[in-house]
Amino acid sequence: MAMASRTSHEADRSVKSGRFEALLDKLVAVQTDLEPVCGVGKEKARIVASVDAIADACDILRSAIADVRGFIYEANALGERPEAVYG
Repeated sequence: MAMASRTSHEADRSVKSGRFEALLDKLVAVQTDLEPVCGVGKEKARIVASVDAIADACDILRSAIADVRGFIYEANALGERPEAVYG
């Protein structure tokens, strides 16, 4: 029984680790898409990102926020995942 429980726990941790990695990938994608708008460090970029790049970044950011909300609800054992804030 202890072996099965440990294996289940390790599998759960692996799934969570994969979800956190996916979340990090989303946030890096948003950062990359918005770099031309936000600038790097204290320098602002002179090139303005396309509207499509900004729209894509917004979509990814909404997804990442939904992921974070899900993680918080699961960590607090609140049960069901919340509905998406952004349709």
